[in-house]
Amino acid sequence: MDTERDTHFQKFAQLLWNELDNMVSETCYERADQSNEFVQKAIQGIQKLIAQRAYDLVHHACIQISNDLIKHEIDIHHEALFEAVQDLIAWPEPSQ
Repeated sequence: MDTERDTHFQKFAQLLWNELDNMVSETCYERADQSNEFVQKAIQGIQKLIAQRAYDLVHHACIQISNDLIKHEIDIHHEALFEAVQDLIAWPEPSQ
């Protein structure tokens, strides 16, 4: 059963996987192999791992930000910060 940690940044994981897939496919395997059930399960597993690690990173950052704000007498719970962070569904435009 998937948890919030597995799914909160699922779109981010798919975006990152698409970029990684393009890089890897040029050198490591042919596109025809992607129809293979084993390859599909591996891709899903990698995307889930990426989503979990994105979740862990943002959760950690929210705790650190919350702790820093408390030092400045601004009381915002880290879970409130975390809930405000939405999944990334498209890459932002590069800033100039």
